[in-house]
Amino acid sequence: WMDPKGRIMEILSEHTLQGWLQGYLLTGRHGLFATYEAFAMIVASMIDQYAKFIKLSKPIAWRKPLASLNYILTSLGWRQEHNGFSHQNPGFVGSIMMKHGEFTSVYFPADANSLLVTLEDCMQRTNAVNIIVAGKQKMPQWLTLQQAREQLKTGIGTWDWAHPGSKNPDVVFAAIGDYMTIETMAAVSILRKEVPELNVRVVNISELTALGFGDERGPVHKRNFEKYFTADRPIIFSYHGYADVIKQMLWDLGCIEDRVSIHAYQEEGTTTTPFDMHVRNQTSRFHLVMDALVEGSKYNELVRKRRDDLICKYKRYLDQHQKYILKYGKDLDEIENWKWEF
Repeated sequence: WMDPKGRIMEILSEHTLQGWLQGYLLTGRHGLFATYEAFAMIVASMIDQYAKFIKLSKPIAWRKPLASLNYILTSLGWRQEHNGFSHQNPGFVGSIMMKHGEFTSVYFPADANSLLVTLEDCMQRTNAVNIIVAGKQKMPQWLTLQQAREQLKTGIGTWDWAHPGSKNPDVVFAAIGDYMTIETMAAVSILRKEVPELNVRVVNISELTALGFGDERGPVHKRNFEKYFTADRPIIFSYHGYADVIKQMLWDLGCIEDRVSIHAYQEEGTTTTPFDMHVRNQTSRFHLVMDALVEGSKYNELVRKRRDDLICKYKRYLDQHQKYILKYGKDLDEIENWKWEF
């Protein structure tokens, strides 16, 4: 299919597509590169060269700004129940995070409205490399367009509406990625019902750069980290990719590792159900609930009294999940059809 105003070109060769898109952008036009997340790594070296080109060309007066190089990573590893382990690889993001932070960003829109405003922003930017990580399954809608635009300004937002105890939390959840956001919000909903006395804050991070959490034009440094994550409360990160990406970003923030736990991809996968991928990598809502009970009980005596019994309860849920998927080949109805109720 061809149109005088643009082109849609498809071929099963990421190298060729990368070359096409770079040349297309150099003619002064705009473009998008959509690919399976697992196979974006094929062009990682080519992107490295392009990023260096941007850095060296920016000071040259006669070179006009170029439209941003935009990637949409989809068919994410968390939903590969047909393709399996071979298609589960979030490593591309880590590679990009080592590039020049002042013009390289990775976006994790939590819902459709967030994706819309992210695309709008990326298509207006110049001399930049933008990675958008977005699943293609039907998902909850968390934010209005206005709320999504507000969060896009900083790349991070505190979702106070998720829990009444957000202002003075015993534990802070930090969700990065659309599937991770679902599991985090499901964990919060469980905690609100089971232990309403546990105060929880939800922080949603929708942009990462090599400079830190949030937007590359104003990343969250140590001076304002406490604004989102408090000065001393436990932080439970639920991250789309490898944990080392988050560890790298926390390094410059000082000695906070004693209050941080990271739930992320652990290179565990197979052809299995969507929720089982989370169970295998310990990113499931039940793992988050148990972590929150352990960490929150350090600051909340009422939670401490109920902690052990509740942890046993959710370990039994994990056993029930395993037996169910082996028998029926799908997730439990309360998992598959879960909806936010508050």
